[in-house]
Amino acid sequence: MKICAIICEYNPLHNGHIYQMRLARELSGCDVIMCIMSGNFVQRAEAAIVDKYTRAAWAVKHGADIVIELPTIFAVSTADNFARGAIKMLSQIKEVTHLSFGCESDKPSDLFAVAEILAHNDFEPYFRRHIKKGVSYATAVSQAMTEYDSKLAKILDLPNNMLGLHYISALKEYNSTIIPLPVKRTGCDHNDTTLSGKEFSSATAIRNAVFSNMQLDCLHSSAPPDIMDALLSNTHRFPDKSKYDAIATHILRTINPEKATTLQSVSEGLHNKLLKNATTYNTVEQIITATKSKRYTYARISRIILEAVLGITKDYVISALNAPPYYRILAFSNKKTLGLIPQPLIVQNSDFGNLSHPALNTDKTACALYTNLTGCNKGAFFSNSNLSR
Repeated sequence: MKICAIICEYNPLHNGHIYQMRLARELSGCDVIMCIMSGNFVQRAEAAIVDKYTRAAWAVKHGADIVIELPTIFAVSTADNFARGAIKMLSQIKEVTHLSFGCESDKPSDLFAVAEILAHNDFEPYFRRHIKKGVSYATAVSQAMTEYDSKLAKILDLPNNMLGLHYISALKEYNSTIIPLPVKRTGCDHNDTTLSGKEFSSATAIRNAVFSNMQLDCLHSSAPPDIMDALLSNTHRFPDKSKYDAIATHILRTINPEKATTLQSVSEGLHNKLLKNATTYNTVEQIITATKSKRYTYARISRIILEAVLGITKDYVISALNAPPYYRILAFSNKKTLGLIPQPLIVQNSDFGNLSHPALNTDKTACALYTNLTGCNKGAFFSNSNLSR
């Protein structure tokens, strides 16, 4: 039995995701679509619009065969560690033959060419020259690539392409035989903020429409009716940003500055400005806006704040990357697929037993935070009442 994997967030699941699952199964010729999905928090360092069990159940209903949780410590990390965490999990499952991911490039083969360049020692001096200018890591890579190969550099300007490059690099890092299978993104761009009014809209646009209660006439063309009905019917309690503001600002105002230096994304004294701004402003948005700069992006500051709330340190991330993976099942369509997953395999609460892993405490903290933000137990650590079978 062959497996095609997809690393995802499904925040929320929409028609573009369903299209990718269908095409991935067709192009790979695989029997099983396996999703490695972020839990209650996503890479934007935000709470997911709906809890992980519900999103996993939607995925199984609309094309996936099994959904496994990507531990929070990787799910909210930078693109390289996001990819490493997921690829390490997949590399231990011998039946996984393909990895499908979205890309914006008209020539997916160019992704492999760029990945080769980024891994080559000849590229390093170009990168070092630009990072010294005080720009962000991503900008330095883009500028260096423009100097190195201006035609291929355009690939780096698009978010799905960048994540795909990290997947390819991680596959090489783990000497994996898994075959990358890029799927050209159809319709809107990843970061489009408004609905297209057609079959494909971005998850960002869908979230914006749901939260703002606007463009509702376009929503039902963007995702399956059951998902849109659930999002619009108040069936689910959305995370309360004001609660997160209160929790995050309290932690930033009380954290020991020395401890702040240990957070995964903190370097070069960045925490000093962040902690100072936390005493002046009362919302996360205000703190990020006041702290960000040409070198330190909105995304990075946002990530540092969530790391402070969840206690994600450099040592925790290193330990989690070095430890053997565990497999938390969020949903599945057929029990036979469970036999394809190595141990430790967690399907029900009792399966945790005495399992010890550097990422588990972060998962527990993230689930507790999520239930606090939503005011309900749907995203609780020990709650698998929504597990699809």
